[in-house]
Amino acid sequence: MRARQLLGLAAASVALAALAPVGSAVASTHQAAPVSVTAEACVSGGGKVVKQVGATICVGGKFNGQVVVG
Repeated sequence: MRARQLLGLAAASVALAALAPVGSAVASTHQAAPVSVTAEACVSGGGKVVKQVGATICVGGKFNGQVVVG
């Protein structure tokens, strides 16, 4: 009887351990949307619009590091 209880406990532990990576993988795949700002908002927030290869970004001010659109 004791062996049967231990076997059941072990089976439940294995089942929970198998589900743990699935839950963490699902949670980590959700990412926040990239933040963008207009050129006017960048400048009015104290930043400067800087064109780089592949992107235009706001440097300095309230929106530092955000992608400039429009």
